[in-house]
Amino acid sequence: MANENSGTYEAFTVEVSAPGYYPESVTFNVTYGFDINWDFKLDPITTPVDPVRALPTTLYQNFPNPFNPTTSIPFDLAHVERVRLAIFNVQGQLVRTLVDQYVNAGHHRPIWDGTDNDGNHVASGVYIYRLTAGSYRATQKMVMVK
Repeated sequence: MANENSGTYEAFTVEVSAPGYYPESVTFNVTYGFDINWDFKLDPITTPVDPVRALPTTLYQNFPNPFNPTTSIPFDLAHVERVRLAIFNVQGQLVRTLVDQYVNAGHHRPIWDGTDNDGNHVASGVYIYRLTAGSYRATQKMVMVK
């Protein structure tokens, strides 16, 4: 006898993690009445870091500042870390999330093109960017001019 939901589907998100591996999050649609099989391949965290040359986790001033139309926001990571780099307007509203993932140790320079999360160009003005990496948190200001 068929399930009353047969043929319909629902979206599910599955989080898979294991020590020494980057976690993986996968969203998929499940159709009722069918078996589910899937394979996950987790990537190992393999970042060789020379302790003598290891950089402290640091957020730097964006460059150029003021900027138009793009700017880079450099930061260093001491070791592999879950990183979130977000841009806010002066009212504290989220404008854009540039990075939200695990990032290897080292120097990084993501570029912001002056658009929000929906791809719309933002107005001239002061913006705040915030880096969160483990327990490290730092904030800087930048100015967009048109």
